[in-house]
Amino acid sequence: MTGGSRKNGVTRIFKTAGRWYRTAAVVVLNLIVLAVAIELLVQLGGDISRWLSRPGRNPVSSSSAPVSTGAVTTQAQLVRKYRLEEYMREKRGVGGITVHNFWPYIMWKRRSFSGKAINIDRMGMRRTLYNPTAARALKIFCVGGSTTWGDWAADQDTYPSQLARVIGLSGYGPYRVYNLGQAGYSSTQSLIRLMLELRRGNVPDIVIFLSGINDAVIGTAWPKIPGSIFQVNQIRAKMTRTESWRTIGQALFHNLDTIKLLRRWGLIRGDPFAKHTTNPELSGLLRPGQRELNVSELVRLTVEMYRQNVRQAAALARAYGFKIFFIWQPCLYLKDKPLAPWEKKVVAYNESRPHLAVAFRHVPLVYDAIRKNPPRQAHFYDFSGMFRHHRGLIFADPMHLLAPGNRMLARKIFAKIKPYLKRQVQLAGERDGPAR
Repeated sequence: MTGGSRKNGVTRIFKTAGRWYRTAAVVVLNLIVLAVAIELLVQLGGDISRWLSRPGRNPVSSSSAPVSTGAVTTQAQLVRKYRLEEYMREKRGVGGITVHNFWPYIMWKRRSFSGKAINIDRMGMRRTLYNPTAARALKIFCVGGSTTWGDWAADQDTYPSQLARVIGLSGYGPYRVYNLGQAGYSSTQSLIRLMLELRRGNVPDIVIFLSGINDAVIGTAWPKIPGSIFQVNQIRAKMTRTESWRTIGQALFHNLDTIKLLRRWGLIRGDPFAKHTTNPELSGLLRPGQRELNVSELVRLTVEMYRQNVRQAAALARAYGFKIFFIWQPCLYLKDKPLAPWEKKVVAYNESRPHLAVAFRHVPLVYDAIRKNPPRQAHFYDFSGMFRHHRGLIFADPMHLLAPGNRMLARKIFAKIKPYLKRQVQLAGERDGPAR
């Protein structure tokens, strides 16, 4: 081959490569533009959906008359009927209470906030109404997740506020009720929350643990790691950052609205960027080559870790001299009550989304296991079936109660702790002198 033909061959190769490169660049650029356009359209659709469902609008009916009777079938009706307009504005508005601060040992707490329906102090405690003004009132700590905190309830309608009201009307007291609940807390986080209060010398007279649903969901649905916390994989990714491409991929996968929509429709399952990781409690239980535990193993470990938390909390109660009560909370995942129209809509929506429907399959298994073998180390009460015969609207979503449900829950808790209220007042009087 002559030098000229060799040179022409090389030139043809470079020209061909150049054409392929330009074609690939155009395709990639168009795909990026298309992806950005789809993402913007999905975000716009979400913004329109949120605007239509905001308090004061009814996406089904154009009537703006207050809903006082009849079936609630839309969120707008729900908000109006239970007078949650201010609550919704403060929870979802700019600078609302959805912002969390980091908190050592338990990861997060809601930041301080002052509003008409929601008030949170610098320690992350939500305001409890109906407390006595007596300076020497005994203390009741209510710890738990968002049901204790009061999702879907203004300050006066949370179950701790309603408990304070019932106690005040009963004449058992004086007691001051403190709301230590935080959104998403498992029983482990609630236990540590109590320990932090004890460490700083804030010792209660009575502690009420309302828990169950978060442990069940964390252990068997998301992220399927018994004894862990919500968002553990995302938190781990932020902490380790060992592979930049994986971190970037996870950030995009978990934050792009397009991906969220595809996951909601069930077209994308799992997390291709996440390494399979386990907490120390699970690592020794996996067989060689086993990537995850089966459902029965997840249920067993979830229940066992809850029992261990009950045992540790009971030991703290004995050491510090307070009474402790464990309440296994009701939820809509069981579908064990006559469903109101809104509740039927909530169930249908969740069961139509694969990533949400898993909780409706697995959470009842945890509840069944607790019913068959409840903890024995402390005062444990299973309230999961307390609405079994109630036909009215109780649940705003699968986990959270509306104001009527919180009032019923507070009265039922009061009935369980009532025998101990006067006795604790008497003991306090023996310790401190004149009865409080």
